Amino acid sequence: MLSRGRLAHLPLGGKIVFILVSILVGVLLTAIFSVVALLLGGSSLDSLMNQGFTSIDQAKAMQLISSICMLGMPGVLSYHLLTEETEKRAFLIPMGFVAMSIAIIFLPISEWLGLLNQHLHLPEFLSGLEDWIYSSEKNAEQLVKQFLSMDSVGDLIFNLILIAVVPAICEEYLFRGALQSIFTNRYGVHVAIFMTAVIFSAFHMQFLGFLPRFALGVLLGYLYYWSGSLIYPILMHVTNNGFVVLLVYFMGNDLLEDSDQMITEGLPVASVLISAVVTGLALFSFQKLSEKA
Repeated sequence: MLSRGRLAHLPLGGKIVFILVSILVGVLLTAIFSVVALLLGGSSLDSLMNQGFTSIDQAKAMQLISSICMLGMPGVLSYHLLTEETEKRAFLIPMGFVAMSIAIIFLPISEWLGLLNQHLHLPEFLSGLEDWIYSSEKNAEQLVKQFLSMDSVGDLIFNLILIAVVPAICEEYLFRGALQSIFTNRYGVHVAIFMTAVIFSAFHMQFLGFLPRFALGVLLGYLYYWSGSLIYPILMHVTNNGFVVLLVYFMGNDLLEDSDQMITEGLPVASVLISAVVTGLALFSFQKLSEKA
């Protein structure tokens, strides 16, 4: 049995290679398990080859499998084998509450960064690439809206697991637990947090959401650094994703259209400033609670 930190002696390049190979293995497992699951679900091999996924349920199944295989497996393995990090303290409810609160308080800043992101453009000679990016993200946006279409409590619970719980756990193990820890040993904690946030945002391959996701990655990184525990960034990450799912469930899909309109028209400056101040206070509170724990 491979013990904790068994490969921690590897140089930075070796650790990165290990993570990349683990992700590639995860891609292969995703393909295998997805096909098997769909065949067991009644799809024929011919239909999969010719038509791909024919329902939103099939797409959701693949999303769940890919999160576990491409992110969760490499994340847990890398965290366990490449680092010697250990959970430094027991879970404290006040710190968990503050971590979850930050996710909600930060939303106006996230929306403002998304608006700013919309106004960033690639150089003229890359206009073709930019058109492709916008087209791809429009298609991805339509898929997200289909994912968030919920008709029952069962749909809500499954979406919370699919969109909030599983991605949060898998991504935090990979990015904060493994990558940030590895980079910290080489470059120091603050550089590591920002490097990991860049990779975290780029990994999602959504240019129009790069800035808000980068900022989220920075906050998650500092929560992990201050607390020494993955549970708090996981809680914040779950809240960040799950809050949107709950809003759409209780307020309807029109909420997504309103969000698009808000991004187009802009946000009140006061709401962004208040969000910035309260987020800063919440982060300060979390840091002080971590020091006392």
